[in-house]
Amino acid sequence: MKRFAKVQEWLLVEDAAKYLSLVFKEEVSQAHVMRLALDGRLPLSVDLVTTAKAKHGVLVKCTQDEIDISRVAGAPLPALEWQEISPDEVPTRVGGTAEEATGKLRLEVRSLKIGDGLYVTFHNSSISTVEGLWDLPMVGGERIDIESRYQVLTNGTVLDFSAIEGCIVQNTDGQFCQLQEILDVPSYLRSWNADLEELKQHIADYDLGKTEAEALLNNHQEERKKFLEMQRRHPTSKFYYPAPRLPKSSRLVVRTQALREFENSPAHRQRDVQYADTLTGTERITALKMVGGMAMMGYGMDIHAGRLERIGEIIKDLERAGAAVTEKTVREWLKEAAGVINSPKR
Repeated sequence: MKRFAKVQEWLLVEDAAKYLSLVFKEEVSQAHVMRLALDGRLPLSVDLVTTAKAKHGVLVKCTQDEIDISRVAGAPLPALEWQEISPDEVPTRVGGTAEEATGKLRLEVRSLKIGDGLYVTFHNSSISTVEGLWDLPMVGGERIDIESRYQVLTNGTVLDFSAIEGCIVQNTDGQFCQLQEILDVPSYLRSWNADLEELKQHIADYDLGKTEAEALLNNHQEERKKFLEMQRRHPTSKFYYPAPRLPKSSRLVVRTQALREFENSPAHRQRDVQYADTLTGTERITALKMVGGMAMMGYGMDIHAGRLERIGEIIKDLERAGAAVTEKTVREWLKEAAGVINSPKR
C-alpha cells in the first residue's frame, strides 16, 4: 500500500485509512480520516467523476473597517455581496448599531468569508462546468456533508440542516467554486410536497392554533405559486441554486501529498518517538495504571471483570479532545491495564 501510494496522486478515503494504519501501526478507520479533516489536520478532496455545475468565485480583500465605513456611508462595497436584514432579524444586544436603534434595514455582508480580510463572492458569476480533483476548504456545505458522513459511520446524530453558502471547492491555483444544482419543476414539486408533510407534522407535534397553522400553510402555498409563475414566464430558463451536498457521483479522496505531509508533521513524529520508541517498561506500566485508573474511577468500569460497556463514551471523549483512537486500541490497553492494577477490595 505505501509503495502504491507513492505513485498515486490521491487515494480513496478507505485506502487513505489503510495507509495511515500502516504508518501508525494501529487501526485507522474512514471515520478517523473524516474526523482529522473536520479538525483541520488532514485536507480532504473530492473527485468530480462526472461534470458538475458551479459558479466561480471572485476573491475580495477588504478590512472590517472598510466594510463598516461603507455601510455607514450608505455606499456598500460593490465587490461584496450584501443582504438587507430587518431589525426583527437582528439579535437584540447591548450596544447595538444605529440601524438597529432607529429600526432601519441593516446591511450585512453575504460574501463568503475565508480568512481575516478575505472574502469570496459568487453573485455575479455565470454557471460553468467543473470536473476532476478539487480540495474541500471546509467553509460551507461540504463541511456539513463530511460531518453527516462521519455521524453515520459513528452511529451519531443525524444532521438535517444545510449551509446557505452551499458546497465550496477549491483548486490548487486558489480558485474557489460554489457547486450548483438545477431546480426543475418535478424536483421542486417533490421537495415542496416533502416540506409540506414536514410542516403538517410540525403543526401537529406542537399543537399550533388554527390561525398560526393556516398562516404557515398559506406561506408555503405562496412559495409554490411564485416558483410556478416564474417558471411559466421563463419556460426555457434553468434555475440553479447552491448545492447543499457534494454530488452523489463524486468520490471523497485524500491527496497523497497531504498524507505525506500529515505523516511527517512534527506533532506526529514527536508522538511516534515519545510513545513508540522511548517508552520504557516502567513508563509503560505507569501509563497503563493511569489509563486503567481513569476508566475505573471516571467511567465506573470494572476492567478486571472485562465489563467495558462504556468504552464508546471513552472513544467519543477522546475524539472531542483531539486524541482519537480505535476501539480495538482502547480495549487492548484496558485489558493490559487490568494486569498491572490490583483488583479493588470489596
